[in-house]
Amino acid sequence: MKKLVLSFLALLLFVVSTTYSPAPATAATKYDFKNVNWGMTVNQIKKKEKSKLLDTTKIKDISLLEYKTTGFRVNAKLVYIFYKNKLVRAVYEIYPNDSKKPLWISTINTSV
Repeated sequence: MKKLVLSFLALLLFVVSTTYSPAPATAATKYDFKNVNWGMTVNQIKKKEKSKLLDTTKIKDISLLEYKTTGFRVNAKLVYIFYKNKLVRAVYEIYPNDSKKPLWISTINTSV
């Protein structure tokens, strides 16, 4: 059930998004986000990401990779969202004091 709800929310965020893609990475900033670039594949992200992989989900053309990480010096979950095997969004869920419910969710996205 948890996977279904998370997948639905990820799909909803993807469909509702109306943001424009950021400017291409320059030589000075060779990465768009963390150490990855928009449009990378699932396997490329798995090779780059050093955090602990918690879960993978695939529903039709949408794939999710969930990692345990830290954000702003607190526990967090980082979810990479792919459409047709291309990275299009990343979501941080911040969990202060080891709580089970996130305090804050931040979305980083592009339209690829």
